[in-house]
Amino acid sequence: MIPDDVERRVLAPEVLEFKLEGGGGLEDVPAEDVGVFIIELVRLVARAAGHAINRPVKDTGRYEALVKAASQVRLKAVESGSVRVALAPSRSEQFLMGDNLGLDAQDVSQRAMVIAREAIEGGGSRYPDVARVWVELADRVGVGKRYERIVVVEPGRPPVSLDARVREQLRDLAERTLHGMGTDVVSGVLFAADFEKLTAKLRLGNGSQIEVDFDLEHAEEIKRALRNMTTIAGHAQYDRRTNRIVNVRLEHIDRPVQLALAGEFWVDKSARQLLEEQGVTRAPDPSWFRIADVSAAEWDEFFEAIAD
Repeated sequence: MIPDDVERRVLAPEVLEFKLEGGGGLEDVPAEDVGVFIIELVRLVARAAGHAINRPVKDTGRYEALVKAASQVRLKAVESGSVRVALAPSRSEQFLMGDNLGLDAQDVSQRAMVIAREAIEGGGSRYPDVARVWVELADRVGVGKRYERIVVVEPGRPPVSLDARVREQLRDLAERTLHGMGTDVVSGVLFAADFEKLTAKLRLGNGSQIEVDFDLEHAEEIKRALRNMTTIAGHAQYDRRTNRIVNVRLEHIDRPVQLALAGEFWVDKSARQLLEEQGVTRAPDPSWFRIADVSAAEWDEFFEAIAD
């Protein structure tokens, strides 16, 4: 299943261009560097493809079939200036079994290429394992030594760059996150609060749940936020296998701001208040409609008449 936030975007670049800048002209670049650059880019797309289908790739073992197919990006060009590698998504291949039912390798490949770009643009916070592959790629080709930077160009969007400074930022974030701790912000519906143990649960938009630990000073805020959409920030603990948040130690909590448009349209009100505003009175007693002094025989005659 492709995550909603990825599915909603228009993610169909025909070609994504990766530039290795600062190493002189193409004739001055060792062929080995070009080969390593391309191989590492393929590994990067494979890692990102796991996120595109919501099943992060493991560090060991073979790629599953769909991830492998999606990572078969096609080399469109290698040009000078210093090295420009243009990659196109893999060829179309429908998967008709299991969790991959209805998915096409080309669609997943397109999304993976954009996720790879966003791992730099977003500072690595959303895809720390993809950020780690970027760091390893930059180390292998010598960013900061033989080359100045890697630039990713997606048609219609500003280019993003990975130089020595950005690489170290990604390295720091990836190491902290993938070793189990980091700082993050998550949104969902708070429920199941235990004010003795000072714990609660947050149900995310995809239906998954994470544990929330809080201090006594946040207890009143937790009570007010229960069963409402809430954004919490704090120290996050990650599952090292899936890179997903499993626990957050609460530092700050926000509830959506109630807005007004021609009067308030989102206000917590009780059922009684709503009934009073609409002028609704209590349901009438059926006995109020009883017609007095009508015998059972007369009722029978009435029903027979309307039946005819």
